[in-house]
Amino acid sequence: MLKYLGVNFRSVLKVAAYACLLFVLYILQSMIFPYFKILGTKPLIIPVAVMCLALFEGPVKAGIFGVFAGIFCDFSFNQPAIQFTVFMTVMGLAAGYLFQTVLATGFPSFCACTAVALVICALVQSFGLVFYSGADILAVLKGIILQTGYSIIFTFPIYLIVKWINRMDKD
Repeated sequence: MLKYLGVNFRSVLKVAAYACLLFVLYILQSMIFPYFKILGTKPLIIPVAVMCLALFEGPVKAGIFGVFAGIFCDFSFNQPAIQFTVFMTVMGLAAGYLFQTVLATGFPSFCACTAVALVICALVQSFGLVFYSGADILAVLKGIILQTGYSIIFTFPIYLIVKWINRMDKD
């Protein structure tokens, strides 16, 4: 184990890897994917990483990651400043708790939980459209379904990356 003055450098490397992953996902979500829309929707991939951390790291680390992921999502979508920050923190804490206590920690249950989280994220994202702008509910539901389906495509690669990062501090 690489320790110096009580600091586990593998754990520090792991935190740095998660920070780099979040930054890369932010770049993809906010600057690359807007040019690759499918039927007018772009994927929402940062919540997938929060769900991965909930699965592999537990509720506390997923909640902390959720704070930063929410801040990046708020920047990415130009939403009210705290909307995704609060939601992703709660999502990371709740999913981490559920994965530790009730749910199986396999890939199928992870995919199901991620799909539910993506639908809820899309609902949070479209809340203002329905209630303040008076958008058509069927059009919003179509967008939610398309965005969730488009985002699910990225579940497996993000899962593999987070699984690899999670093993960094194991001996």
